[in-house]
Amino acid sequence: MNITIFCSANDVGEEYTNAAREFATLVAEQGSTLVWGGSDKGTMKVIADAAQAAGGKIVGISVEKLKAVARPNADEMVITKDWPERRAMLLERGDAVVVLPGGIGTLDEIRFNGK
Repeated sequence: MNITIFCSANDVGEEYTNAAREFATLVAEQGSTLVWGGSDKGTMKVIADAAQAAGGKIVGISVEKLKAVARPNADEMVITKDWPERRAMLLERGDAVVVLPGGIGTLDEIRFNGK
């Protein structure tokens, strides 16, 4: 199963970071693949680190504008041309979607179909 996780590329506070780390570890331990925004910063880095540490596979979906901060050792990294394409691919690749605390960018990502 592919689990798409929307979360922050910024630090959001230890209480949220700990929960994100625990969730990503469980995803990996259950044999699911973590699909996320591909960044190697903030909560996105935390969940990618945790999933890989637990032996899980990670698939990043980033955007051309942010490819400089994309995680270099993801199992798969897709670079899209723009934000709408990224959001669509994140949703397409996931069998389930989880939204963790973030900011304006996270809220924008979960506005399905741009509505």
